[in-house]
Amino acid sequence: MKIWDEAEKDKSILDFDYNPHNNKLVLVSFSRTEDLQKLEETNKNNSQLLPPKYSFDIYDINKNQKKHITVIEKFISGVSFANDENNILFSFDEGLENPISHVMEVDVDTQKIKPVFTGSNDYLKIRAVEYDEKK
Repeated sequence: MKIWDEAEKDKSILDFDYNPHNNKLVLVSFSRTEDLQKLEETNKNNSQLLPPKYSFDIYDINKNQKKHITVIEKFISGVSFANDENNILFSFDEGLENPISHVMEVDVDTQKIKPVFTGSNDYLKIRAVEYDEKK
């Protein structure tokens, strides 16, 4: 096992997906400091917890960042990297108290985000989204 960037003490990885067709990964990361600050603020003010800012980035297997895609401030619950490397699929919840989940797709080149699926009473808490082999 290799640890990437052992000196980094703030950045945490929420989720990642490896694309064996191009040997790249999409990483969803966030600041632990920011996350803890938001938790402390929520506890102090007895308010609703806000999600951290999640950074979506593409890396090669040699730890080199190839592209920053976007930053999303939602409760991310899953990510998948398309085989053609053109899109990233991700899921998120509207809030910790709200059971509705969403699945969105990000265009890697344009950073445009489009909705794919919104949960309903039949489909709650969508997790671990994944492209199939045919996208």
